[in-house]
Amino acid sequence: MAVFWAAILDRINGVSKSLQKKTIELRTAVDLLKSLLDFLISQRELFDDYETKANEKTDTQYSDENQRVRKRKRHHDDGPAKEVVLRGKEKLKVDTYLPVLDMLCTELSRCLEAYREINDLFRFLTDFLTKSDAEIRQACTKFKEYYFEDIEPEFIDEMVQYKYFILQLEDAGKKLCLPKSLTN
Repeated sequence: MAVFWAAILDRINGVSKSLQKKTIELRTAVDLLKSLLDFLISQRELFDDYETKANEKTDTQYSDENQRVRKRKRHHDDGPAKEVVLRGKEKLKVDTYLPVLDMLCTELSRCLEAYREINDLFRFLTDFLTKSDAEIRQACTKFKEYYFEDIEPEFIDEMVQYKYFILQLEDAGKKLCLPKSLTN
């Protein structure tokens, strides 16, 4: 498990450090979290690889391989199915490895969904130069509905005009201090 945790925590740490940078854009944060989730999902199939790497480092065996199988007393309503007893490698995989990955994926998915929601709400502020007036109006309307107490009715028209103001500055060759995504 130490080999597994080293790989997982290394990736989580890398993404966490990137997310803490002051200059990170929300879109990049969403992409990083999605890539981390995809990485974690891909780890489900790599249990055997981690076990092989761990066995190269140490010569240990699973402690329950040499123990007798404990039989549970069966009741009349248990049915004809045989009791499944997992041992060693399969027990570690089913009882520990997969639940850990599932929990990490579940929590990361929840976090990713929150980032996506905020990104969807604020995205128009960074890519409005590439959008049509109708798309800007639609995004501003959604934004205004979400922040209905804080946004004035004129906000939608102001954003459309702001797009043309920025385009005019670009045509004149003037620089305005804008986020990177607006100038690329």
